Amino acid sequence: MSKTTRFSRLPVIPSWERLLTRFYTISEATPANLATYFGLLGALSSNRYSILQQIGRLATTLPKITGLEVVGIFQLCLENTNCLAANISPNRIEMLMSQAVFKRELKEVTIRKRLSGLVGTRGKKSLRHIVIEPLGRYLDLPVVLVGLSSRAIPQEEAKFTELVAQIIRLRFGHQHLDQKLTEHKNQFQTLVQHLSEGMIILNNDLRVSLWNRPMEKITGCGVKDVVGKPFEEAILCLNKNALLESLNQAIATKGADQFGIIVEVVARKDTKLWLRLTGSILRQRDGKVERVIIIAHDVSKEKLLEQKKNEFISIATHEFRTPLTVIRGYLSLLDRGEKKLDERQRRYLRRVTEASDRLVNLTEDLLQVAQIDQDRLEIKNQTFDLFRVLKKICHDFKAKANQKGVSLTIARPTFSTFVSLDPVRCEQIFSNLVDNALKYTLRGSVKIFFEEVTHPNQRQTSLIVHIKDTGIGIAKESLEEIFEKFRRTHKIEEIREQGAGLGLFIVKSFVERQQGTIDVRSRHGQGTTFSITFPLANLGARARTRNSDV
Repeated sequence: MSKTTRFSRLPVIPSWERLLTRFYTISEATPANLATYFGLLGALSSNRYSILQQIGRLATTLPKITGLEVVGIFQLCLENTNCLAANISPNRIEMLMSQAVFKRELKEVTIRKRLSGLVGTRGKKSLRHIVIEPLGRYLDLPVVLVGLSSRAIPQEEAKFTELVAQIIRLRFGHQHLDQKLTEHKNQFQTLVQHLSEGMIILNNDLRVSLWNRPMEKITGCGVKDVVGKPFEEAILCLNKNALLESLNQAIATKGADQFGIIVEVVARKDTKLWLRLTGSILRQRDGKVERVIIIAHDVSKEKLLEQKKNEFISIATHEFRTPLTVIRGYLSLLDRGEKKLDERQRRYLRRVTEASDRLVNLTEDLLQVAQIDQDRLEIKNQTFDLFRVLKKICHDFKAKANQKGVSLTIARPTFSTFVSLDPVRCEQIFSNLVDNALKYTLRGSVKIFFEEVTHPNQRQTSLIVHIKDTGIGIAKESLEEIFEKFRRTHKIEEIREQGAGLGLFIVKSFVERQQGTIDVRSRHGQGTTFSITFPLANLGARARTRNSDV
């Protein structure tokens, strides 16, 4: 084994063997062993054999390729060593290895060779030379390869032994990772199947890859019935369009990796139930969807209670209307004879009238909230000039503004303000916002002005109505809460205005039901600006008029 040559000089080299040529050479004197040589490397690199089969093949084949006369592979235990494979009988290998030094240091079991003297004998030969290579861990215990030879071990043979040891180490490491992966997978499966909530996992093309046991109980659909199906087919939702729109909008929006929706679905035996679906989108580095994880919670009982509550509110408010109508009728008769009343009686009459008006307004708000919650809100679109509606609202609130000493103005736009919306709902929206602006503005002004915005990637032009006041403003931490039901962001001692906290909830619902949006900007003590955006009606040429204040 004198001169050496690279693998690349061989006529046909498999791809995995070409990788080995970077760091190993083979003697020209051993061409007969090439088949054995490559056969061993192929067996060690193959996944067809178990790790024990591979180390057995290594122990019996390595002596044929190298000058090692004895090869044993040992598992080092705390008390003794266990021979996993050898090219000689177990009794003989144990006797030979009994002269090797096995020493435990720092709680790690290692082998050290004896530097002088005979390590062992085989027949009449003295096995003076030893090769020791760590192979990794098997069943959480260290494994080593020990080779004995009666002659000095050439460098290329030592390199080859090191090479196969590295391959076995990789195999042990791969097996260890597989075991850990299996353990984590089993733990994950146990956790998922024992969740109290239903869980669905979708792959990158939104097909079901996981459907846990609670989800089976909720819907009555087994795993085999839904895995591999598109999400919208797996879950029998009565409003698939709304479900897909919510999911696709979250996927398409950068930074929006979560979504939530309550849907009505058909379960076993055609029973209907309500599910709250909360999803998280897992993305790759390039932003593409990798997984979608959805948690499903059965909210049928809560939905039933909510429906009963809304029915009660609807019935109660309708019952309130009749006595309120009678009370307002008599108050109107008393108001006609106001001249016959003294000052104290007129003051009492005004207070009763104001209280009656507040009760009527509360009744109307509760009715509208019930319609919104029950999805019974009717929208009757027609084309009209939104500026004229705002101008009328300003005229109606002018007296209240003058009474408070607040300036109320509206700027005439230089572009068309025709929209295709429900004029009644729009009047309610902007009346509520102007009324709120005047309520919370103790001094200064309330200004209404328009803005026209054309989206660069769309032909649609939008109209934005800004209502800006110089009032007490809204604290930053309260901005996200102002559109919730029964939410009042100001304390009674801050301002003496009464209300149930339903106005802005109704406003937002009316706006969104007409494909609009509402935004708010405010700083506490420095005023508030509400911005409502609606699509402009396509009426061809836009009217151009002069800018002025009303």
